[in-house]
Amino acid sequence: MRINLLPQVRLFLFQCLMTMLIALPLTAKAQYHGGGHHGGFGLNQPLTSQVNSYLQQGDQINVNRSLGLNQVLQQGQDIVSLRVKAQSTQYNSKLVLLLNGQRLQAQPVSSYLSDSVFQVPKLRMGDRLILKVRGAAYIQSLSAQLSMGPIGPGPGQVQPIKARINQQFYGPTTLKVRRLLKDFTGVQLQGMKIKKVIMKASSLRGRAQATLLINGQPVGYSQILPTQPTRLVFNLPAYGANVVGQDIRSIQIQLQGRNMNVKMVGVRAVQQGGHHGGMDSVQINVGQRFQGSQRVSLQQLVGYGQQINMQKEIEAITIVARGHGNIMMAGAGRGQGGISVQGPTTQSLNLMGQYVTGNQIKLRVSGNIVIQSIRIKFKSLYW
Repeated sequence: MRINLLPQVRLFLFQCLMTMLIALPLTAKAQYHGGGHHGGFGLNQPLTSQVNSYLQQGDQINVNRSLGLNQVLQQGQDIVSLRVKAQSTQYNSKLVLLLNGQRLQAQPVSSYLSDSVFQVPKLRMGDRLILKVRGAAYIQSLSAQLSMGPIGPGPGQVQPIKARINQQFYGPTTLKVRRLLKDFTGVQLQGMKIKKVIMKASSLRGRAQATLLINGQPVGYSQILPTQPTRLVFNLPAYGANVVGQDIRSIQIQLQGRNMNVKMVGVRAVQQGGHHGGMDSVQINVGQRFQGSQRVSLQQLVGYGQQINMQKEIEAITIVARGHGNIMMAGAGRGQGGISVQGPTTQSLNLMGQYVTGNQIKLRVSGNIVIQSIRIKFKSLYW
C-alpha cells in the first residue's frame, strides 16, 4: 500500500510558519520593555539584542538598528550605557564604539565570555552608534541601559540601586561598587547616605568569601558564598554619617576564592535633603566631543549627567578634557578665565564676582576637544 505524505508535510510547514509569524511581534515587544520598570532611581531594565555572531577585522554592528534606539529617543528616554557580552577569538582583539563616525571608546576583549561596558553621552535623533571589531571576536549580545528623567530618590527615601553584572571570577577579585553602579545604571552615589551594601553571588564549592571594604578598611564580618546564588547583606555602622563624597571615598567588595559567580551588586541609599542636605560639590560625566568653535551652556552640559540645582552659587569649576584647543568660560556679565587643552588636561577655575550661579555659566570650546567630566564646587552656606 502506498501512502502520500505530501499533504501532511505541507500542513506541518504551514503551521510552523504561522507560529513564527505570531511569535515574532510578541518577542520584539518583550525585548523592548525588558521586563518592566527597574527597581529604583528612574531606570528601566536594559534593552537586549541577541547577536550570537563571529565578527572579523572591520566588521560592524549598527547599534541603533539592533536595539531600536531611534524609537527610544523618540519617547524622550536617554541611553546611559551600552553593555557588550563578547569573547575574543584572536589575540589582542578590541571593541570600538563610534558615534557618528567618531571614536568614543575602545575596550579589549577577554579570551573568555565577559561584559564590556561603554558609557554613552546624551544622544539626539539622527545620532548613529556603531560597534566595530578590531581583530576577531564572538559577540553574544548587546544591551543598553535606559534612564528616564532625573536620577535619584526623593529626600529621605531609602531605595535599592542594583547593577546586574552576571560575571564569573576565577580567583581573588576586588569589586569597585561605585564604578559598577555608575557603569551599569548611570547612578552617581555622590552625596547619598549608604545604609547597606548588597550582592547576590555563589561559588562552585561554597567556600569563597566576600568582605566589605569602606575606604579600604574591612567593615563587619566576611560572608560565605554558598553553592547556590544567595543574597548577602553588609550593614554599615549606624553611628557613622556614611555619606559618599564626605565620609565614604570608596566602596569595595573583596572576593577570596575560586570559581565565583556574581549576579548583582548594589546598595541601599538615602538621598540627603533639607537645609543640611546640600552637597558641597557634584561630578557631571559629560563625554561630549566639540569640534571647531562652539558655544555651550553649563546647563546643557548638566543634561549629559545627573540633575543638580543650577540656581545655587558656584565657587569653582574643574574641567577634565582631552584633545587640543581652548575652553573659555563666562558668567555673571564677565569673563571667568579659560584653560588650554593639550592632551589629557584637568584644571580648576575659581569664579570671580558676586553670586555666580550655574545657569549663568557659558563656555566657548575651540579646537578638537572631548569634555570628559565637570566638577562643580558650590559655595558653603555657612561661614
